[in-house]
Amino acid sequence: MKIIAVTRSFGKKLLITVLGIATICLATFLAACGKSTEAPKEFPPIRIGWQVAWATQGQIAMALQNTTALDVMGLKGDFKSFTYGAPLSEAALAGQLDVAFVGDQPAVNLLSRSTDWKIVARLMDFRVAIVVPPNTAIRSVADLKGKTLGIPFGASTHRLALQWLKEAGLDPTKDLTILNIDITEQSDTVKAAAGGPWSEVDAFASWDHHIALYEKQGLARILKSGTALGVVMMSKQLIDEHPSEAAAFLAAYKLVYFYYATHQEQVNRWFAEAAGGQFNTDILQKVSMVEPNMRARTLDDIKVDIGPVQTDTLQTAADFATAQSLIKVKISIPNAVTSKPQTDAKTMLSRTYADLQPKTPSASSP
Repeated sequence: MKIIAVTRSFGKKLLITVLGIATICLATFLAACGKSTEAPKEFPPIRIGWQVAWATQGQIAMALQNTTALDVMGLKGDFKSFTYGAPLSEAALAGQLDVAFVGDQPAVNLLSRSTDWKIVARLMDFRVAIVVPPNTAIRSVADLKGKTLGIPFGASTHRLALQWLKEAGLDPTKDLTILNIDITEQSDTVKAAAGGPWSEVDAFASWDHHIALYEKQGLARILKSGTALGVVMMSKQLIDEHPSEAAAFLAAYKLVYFYYATHQEQVNRWFAEAAGGQFNTDILQKVSMVEPNMRARTLDDIKVDIGPVQTDTLQTAADFATAQSLIKVKISIPNAVTSKPQTDAKTMLSRTYADLQPKTPSASSP
């Protein structure tokens, strides 16, 4: 009898236990079903910093904004425009950007101030030059001895201007006066002179589109010119925490570069309108011809890798900044570059490719 009593008690307890487990399982199942019906969270827009007064780069930004490239790759963009590189870099340092379009020298400056950024792609080649008033007696860089040269310190043109001075046999610290004059003040000075001598300076170190505009309007002539490098930088947070989205952005970037190359007149117009009409589309066309990707005929022709040539240029920029005390730390460019997002982007593009369309149909007409 005792055994029967124990068996009934055990059976009762077992029944209660089974019912309890079933109740928990049912609650868990219903909770899981409830969660499965929730819409997945949409990835927030990629925050893209670009410069409204920098041609070619500006057209790429406009092509990203005005075509379906980001949509095709499952992304959205939040485009933040800046007048020049310095405020853009400050926004990057403040955590307000995910992607930054910058020149080689500003890129080095950003790397020196934060370990939260990486170089992920080549942006473009662009022209820099030393320019002088049209009718000046200065005919060569060597003629700048005893003169005053205005340079936007920390810009790509700063490095190349000092290099040209040394190549001409001049000591930049002794043979001439060098003033730190930003690009806006430079432009105002050149335009105010209306083709005559410039106040306070005899020459400026500048970059396009300013150079092309000065030439077209007869306000300056080129003393010596060369090319500098622009790069795409990306936050490590985006790269490390959201690698698929980082790669998708670079896939979209390459797609719009090709769109730009094959729709130059249209994209030049977009940028001219975004810049408030301050650019002539003929000037934009001339400026962009420095960039090899403008001659692309297929997507594979678009080259945005950071290769040995670009690495050397960036390392030269880093070493220059250190030597000039523009930055306080030494930078190893190979350690500052990551190729993984671009490698993954190439894989994405090999699987999925779509012809891009402008978001506004009326904007596509020539």
